[in-house]
Amino acid sequence: MIIVASGLLALALGANFYPRRAATFAAETDRSAYQSGEPVGIWVLLKAGGNAPTTVLWDGCEVSFTVADEGRKVMGPSPFTLACWGLSGKAPIVLQPGQDLGAHFTWNQDTTSGSPVAPGHAYEIRPIMTSDFVQSNDISLGTVSAWISIG
Repeated sequence: MIIVASGLLALALGANFYPRRAATFAAETDRSAYQSGEPVGIWVLLKAGGNAPTTVLWDGCEVSFTVADEGRKVMGPSPFTLACWGLSGKAPIVLQPGQDLGAHFTWNQDTTSGSPVAPGHAYEIRPIMTSDFVQSNDISLGTVSAWISIG
């Protein structure tokens, strides 16, 4: 029994020291519910996880977001805007675990045609990148959307 417990403890401790690299491309909002017509603050983030530095290569730096309705049909925003993370060209980015790289946007609840979205519904905010992302360090890039409701 003691041998099994000490073996499990050694395995758990070893797993904590084994380098794990992870990254998530995410959209986050400042709140989860908004009144109709109220500006929505959106962050598009590259978030490092794991327990070791994560190096990624970004061919350019343009990111943005799209908005989809409950049926997952893209319907906004208008105008489509881009942001850059302050990087230029093909530059490696080294992120420490827990470090984020982000761009901020404001969405005025308009569709691609310029009309307001319908109140009383939920909308998915999806992060997008318009330049190539080249993975490094054998990481997989997860993508996370944010959901908001418009009252």
